[in-house]
This record gives sequence, structure tokens and C-alpha cells, in this order.
Amino acid sequence: MKRTVFALQSVVAGKDYRLFLRAALKRFPTFMLVWRYPSSYQESARIVRRDLRPLQLHHRRRSRWPGTVVYKDRADVITYRFEEPAMEVLERPGSLFGWLSPSYPEDLAFFGRDKKCAFASVSHEGDAYILDVEFGRALSRRFELVQESVEENDWKEFYDHVA
Repeated sequence: MKRTVFALQSVVAGKDYRLFLRAALKRFPTFMLVWRYPSSYQESARIVRRDLRPLQLHHRRRSRWPGTVVYKDRADVITYRFEEPAMEVLERPGSLFGWLSPSYPEDLAFFGRDKKCAFASVSHEGDAYILDVEFGRALSRRFELVQESVEENDWKEFYDHVA
């Protein structure tokens, strides 16, 4: 069995990034950020962590998260409520792929009401995948997306994670 995903092909920065976040805020109740190298983060990342702390739901130490599997390391994977106060914080990097260490945590992801991953990014690779088909179709009017089919085993390996 195959599942549909939309691979984001365009740069999402500035005004487009803010519009993307607004669309996500209307649809997804939670988001996730990954903190891979806590001791080496710059002040900007530490401020993000402090400012998001009131919205924090879960903090787990993991070797996998949507879009990524690491074999030797673990990272702090933190899930937050996606509410209006988070918008200003999420806008700080200025682009979807601005979530890069050491300035910021990495791999922004959004989760649906069913707690399953609906959007996953791998910041350092410049990859982003929309797993929520309705969200992908709505965004395809504004952003360059490529529809792909993912095998069930690959889906479970990289995207079948819950908030």
C-alpha cells in the first residue's frame, strides 16, 4: 500500500513563511521542534526554548522523529501546543529552513487532532513533506509541491510518529 505526500519544492520565507504558519495554526493543534545539541546552542535558541516553555506538552529523548532516524545519537524532541503566542516565536527564523542549529532548534513538524504527523521538515537537508492531503491541496495553490507516493514501510520508518 502507498500513501500520498506532498514534497515542498519552493523556498518558504518572509511573507510566504508567515502565511504558511497561519494556515498551519488554523489546522494543527500541536507542533514539534528537535534539540540535538543542547550545549552548543546560541542565545537565540535558548530564548526560543524559554519562550515556548509555557506551551510545552511533552519532552522526550529519542533517536527518531518525523523525517529522521539517527543511530548513534539521541535528541530532545519537544512537542508544544500550537496557539497564537507561538506564532511570534515560530516566525523568528524567517523561513521554514531557518530552523538550524546552533541558532535554532531543528525539524519543525505539525500534528493533527489525531496526534499523527501532518507536516515534517528536515531543516539541514532542505526537505519538507506535507502528509495531510487536504492541507497539501490547499497549499498547492500558493507553493510549489510535488505529489509523491510513499511505500507503507517507508511511511512507518519516517513519518508514522505521534505527538
